[in-house]
Amino acid sequence: MKKRLVLLILIVTYSFLQMDCKDDPPVVPPATPPVYAQSIFLSAADSGLTEISLTLSISDTLPPRGFSLYRNNSQILTGSLFGRETVLVDTAVQINTTYVYSVFRTDHSVKKDSSRSVMISTLDTTSHNYTFTFDTLGGAASSIFYDVAIINDTLAYAVGEIFLKDSTGKIDPFLYNFAQWNGREWKVGRITVSYRGNEIIERIYSIFAFSPSDIWLSNGVPIHGDGKKWNQYHLFDMGVLSSNDGIIQNMWGRSTGKMFFVGRAGTIVIYNGTGW
Repeated sequence: MKKRLVLLILIVTYSFLQMDCKDDPPVVPPATPPVYAQSIFLSAADSGLTEISLTLSISDTLPPRGFSLYRNNSQILTGSLFGRETVLVDTAVQINTTYVYSVFRTDHSVKKDSSRSVMISTLDTTSHNYTFTFDTLGGAASSIFYDVAIINDTLAYAVGEIFLKDSTGKIDPFLYNFAQWNGREWKVGRITVSYRGNEIIERIYSIFAFSPSDIWLSNGVPIHGDGKKWNQYHLFDMGVLSSNDGIIQNMWGRSTGKMFFVGRAGTIVIYNGTGW
C-alpha cells in the first residue's frame, strides 16, 4: 500500500513538474513610441515702447493649423496659420515691462502641441532732452524734399526739387536737387547726369547712402556715385524696364552689390553688383 501511495505521489508530482516546465510564449516588447517632434515655434522679432512683435511658424503643412497665443499664461489671440510663418504684433503692453509668451497648436480649441516660452521686454523711455530746429530751404516757387540720408551728426543729405532766386531776385529756372548738412548749416547744390550726350538736372526722388563715397539716388532711374561723379543707369534705355513699367522711386540695400529698387506700377528691380 505504501509503495502504491509513493508511486501515486511521484506520478502526480512529475505531472505538475511537466506542466510547469512547458515553454512560456515569447515576450513581445512594446512598440517604440514615435519620437516627439515639435511643430509650432515662437520667437521674438522686435520690441518697442508699447508693442512687441513675435514670429509664429509651423514646420509642416498638415492640418490642424489653429493656434492660441498666451501672454503671461493668459490667452490673448486665437487664429489659423495658412502659410508657414507670420508675424504677430501685441500692442496691449506697457513701457519697460517683461512678458512671457507661448503658443499652442490647436484643433477645435484642443491643444495638440506647444512652443517654448519666449521672454521679451518692452523698451524704456529715454531721459535725454532733445531740441529740434526747423530749417527752410528754397524760398521760391514750390520747393520740396522727398528723402534724406544721414551718415553721421556732421554729414547728412536731402534730395528733392528746390528753387532759389537768382542775383536779380527772379526765380532761377534751373532747379537744385541736392542739399548737404555739415553739422552747422545746409548747402544746396545740383547733381547732373549724362543722358544721350547731354548733361541734365532732374528732381531726385530718393537717396540711400552707405558712405560719403558710396551713394545711390533715383530720378526715376537709379544713379550711383562717389559724391563727385555720378553714373545713371537708364533702365528703360537698357531694356531692363519697358514702357509698361513705372519709374523707380525708392531703394534699399545691404551693400552696393545687393540693391533693391521699387517704383510705380509695382516695379521691382534688383542689382547684384554686376547686372540688373
